[in-house]
Amino acid sequence: FSHDMKSIRRLTEKELLSGDMTLEEFQKILTDRNHRWVEAMPAVMSEAPTLFYIEQRLMERVYKDCCEENSVPAYDRYLQLYPISEFSDDVVARRTLLLYNEAMTTTDESVVEKFTKDFPTYKDIANVEKRLMDMRYERVTTKGSLEDLQWFEALYPDHEQREHIRQLMADKVYPTLEDNVAAFEQFIPMAACSCSSVSKNCAAS
Repeated sequence: FSHDMKSIRRLTEKELLSGDMTLEEFQKILTDRNHRWVEAMPAVMSEAPTLFYIEQRLMERVYKDCCEENSVPAYDRYLQLYPISEFSDDVVARRTLLLYNEAMTTTDESVVEKFTKDFPTYKDIANVEKRLMDMRYERVTTKGSLEDLQWFEALYPDHEQREHIRQLMADKVYPTLEDNVAAFEQFIPMAACSCSSVSKNCAAS
């Protein structure tokens, strides 16, 4: 075992740290040695510090590689291997920052919405929520149905463009009104809001 451990130590220092050996090759060596140590545990207790050294070097190598790749899949691989380690918090922070940057630049509304659900307490979550609201506003005001507009108004009752939303709703409802009192009574609140918006615009001009 002593000769075996010396061989592993030389592999660790010369090949793993220099990058000549792939992680997969090194992990196979480590796994093979682990099986043998388990079978002869009483005889190898004195070699535990060396095993720790090897695993520590391997973890540092995986961390270095995932930081160089700097991608969500790379950080996911690290966290799958080492969910609790000295680098885990940093990896989680790097991964979250990547997802935040994606949420702030993507044109995919679902990606932005997913970030708000996955990271509701993120330090800059207000920026993402504002962007999501703006994206939704753009969508419902350009190609949204009456139901879309009603959904947006209910979700953001204090939106700064609420009157514009109400006006668009009135424009969609009026052509479809039935010729009866009940239908016009339901329409009046929308029409009143639209008229108010028009009056303000006229006054401003």
